[in-house]
Amino acid sequence: MLKRPVQTAALNGPVLWSATTTAGRITSYSLTEKKTLSTVTVPGARCVPSELQAAGRWLYWACGTASAGVYDTKAGTSRAVTPGDVLLGDGFTVRHDHAADTLVLTDAATGATRVLASEVPDTGLAADRRHRWAVDEYTGLVAWFDVHERTRVATTGFTPSAPTAFETDTGTWTDLTTSTPWTGTWLLSRPVTSWSLTFTSVESGETGKATRTLTGGAAIAQVAAKWDRKTAGGVRFPNGQYKWTLKATGLGTSTAVTVGSGSGSLTGGSPVRHDYGSPDGVDGIGDLIAQDKSNNLYRYDGKRTGAFKAGVKIATKWGASYHACVGVGDLNRDGIGDLICRDTSGKLFRLYGNGKGGFGARTQIGTGWGGYKALY
Repeated sequence: MLKRPVQTAALNGPVLWSATTTAGRITSYSLTEKKTLSTVTVPGARCVPSELQAAGRWLYWACGTASAGVYDTKAGTSRAVTPGDVLLGDGFTVRHDHAADTLVLTDAATGATRVLASEVPDTGLAADRRHRWAVDEYTGLVAWFDVHERTRVATTGFTPSAPTAFETDTGTWTDLTTSTPWTGTWLLSRPVTSWSLTFTSVESGETGKATRTLTGGAAIAQVAAKWDRKTAGGVRFPNGQYKWTLKATGLGTSTAVTVGSGSGSLTGGSPVRHDYGSPDGVDGIGDLIAQDKSNNLYRYDGKRTGAFKAGVKIATKWGASYHACVGVGDLNRDGIGDLICRDTSGKLFRLYGNGKGGFGARTQIGTGWGGYKALY
């Protein structure tokens, strides 16, 4: 809950625009982040505004009946408009001219005006907006009662702004060893006719990088999605990082735009080559195993930058009889890198990774391998 002195304000999604005690100065405050986002001085606003309205990138301000304007929060510019019985739309204002019985449309970007509707009678009220007429800021439609009490609807011709995400709630870590799916919800700035959510793995698994796209239809305010952490063919995504991108087509438009993007980490998925894990588990990054002349075994965790962290000793008196060892991927399908080693007598051994950066007891799986120059 936000408590503060009474002051002129307007809400646009989670952003609260408020007048200050200084003429022309307005602040934006994030209700979700609980912090002030910006403080701006609106060009042309020479008063402490008595009214504010917000829609998309636009902010309507008025100094009583003396002056008014529309501030472009992206461009930082303000366009003067006639004050009065006004409602703000997405890129325009509509004013009820009580003397002429008309609704007057003003382009917020250019200031150009035209009569949108006639025979909109004066009710004797100083403002009859939202009572006798209204603006749908999401579609650009304007509705009113005419002199015969018939309901009229007109389009303004303004292309709605692209949808954005007011709020995003997605998982940042998911484990495929559980049955709990990845979930995400997005609170949108406007209705959409369709959406698509694409996941792409950062790391490459046994079949390369993985991708998956989920799609959905019309949504009024919220998109919700569940993902099983697999490709469309049912293959588990590789361990490690993944990225997601949400695109949506706004109502009244025909082109999909990016609404949001993010990333997360996945475990229990397909193995990444040479990922032997650490005490924290596998991370989808290739590691290096090295044996020194004193038969100490070290693990060098990968950094995802082509370099390695400092070595960690994971065994002593290890493999004195080994002639060659090689990381062969995931032999037992548990998502952890394993080793194959050959000793000087030609015996072949398998060592399963334990997922914590070390290896379990060896198991002999072959003999007569001494004639080969190397293992790959």
